[in-house]
Amino acid sequence: KTVYYTGDSPVGVVIYMHAIGPATNVEIINLRSAESMKIDTTRLEALTGFGILEGDDIIISTVTGDKYVALLRNGDYYNILNALDKDADWFQIEKGNNPFVYTAETGSTNLQFRFENQIAYEGV
Repeated sequence: KTVYYTGDSPVGVVIYMHAIGPATNVEIINLRSAESMKIDTTRLEALTGFGILEGDDIIISTVTGDKYVALLRNGDYYNILNALDKDADWFQIEKGNNPFVYTAETGSTNLQFRFENQIAYEGV
């Protein structure tokens, strides 16, 4: 997926990942900056009792001042920041095309993504 950003100032994104089936060790990569974030499903299982399951929604915010990683499962939210790889990069998108890809050890076809961002312009 390519996020086309029309703003002038770099901004964070909110990434919504929906699982239509199980998946393990998901990594999201910003090809423009070579930055990545990996969700370690072994850590996720330690935090919540399970890895990524059908129906799970994972929300990742890289917005400055509002960074978080949350899991929505069966109507309950869980803070899963500790399931994020310790070397994770907090993406900022820049003007123009920002291509993203994802990989997963298993279940890569079970994942759907949506990206949202605000638009920031440099002011006087």
